[in-house]
Amino acid sequence: MDGPDELSLRLWLAAYAAYLIALAAPAAIMLAQMDVGWGELLAGLNVGPLAVLGSYFVQAHTLSWGVVLVSLPTGFLSSALLVTNEIPDAAVDRSVGKNHLVARAGIERAPWAYLLLLAAAYVSAGLGVWMGLVPRTVSLVFLAAPLGLWAFASSRRWVRSNRPSSEMTPAMGANVACLLLSGVLLCAGYLMTRVLA
Repeated sequence: MDGPDELSLRLWLAAYAAYLIALAAPAAIMLAQMDVGWGELLAGLNVGPLAVLGSYFVQAHTLSWGVVLVSLPTGFLSSALLVTNEIPDAAVDRSVGKNHLVARAGIERAPWAYLLLLAAAYVSAGLGVWMGLVPRTVSLVFLAAPLGLWAFASSRRWVRSNRPSSEMTPAMGANVACLLLSGVLLCAGYLMTRVLA
């Protein structure tokens, strides 16, 4: 895309990069002292949109809103991965002052936070397809959603039954598989567009 939209995207990306360089560490320390519990969301923002947009811009020398929407699933799913991994350790983490999102909200709410992040990931990809900003083949990403739903159901069962931490491992594994497969399917969707063109 050319013009003001590209300029505004570049400015937002540059502003966020400057924030990370100059203020991220002090901001993280400040957030930790305030007991906000937003580390999962900030981590997702960094490994999702910032990494994807930065990589795309370096290679294509341009940005688009479609790329923004396609960068969001990785961020949301990375945040969801952290939420799931924090569930078994939430009580211990809270007792030593690690006030992440799950420790603050409680393990009863954690599976629902995971589901919200999972939904946001797939809604953002679907929105890009629906708006015509990304190729329809990006819809392949939805094939990974059942893994995420299974991880949600498993973590919810674990929370209700309060089983040993080791029994949460399959849900955590499904969550990792969901994140990785989603990334592969997003890439495959773009590659298919090139092959089919």
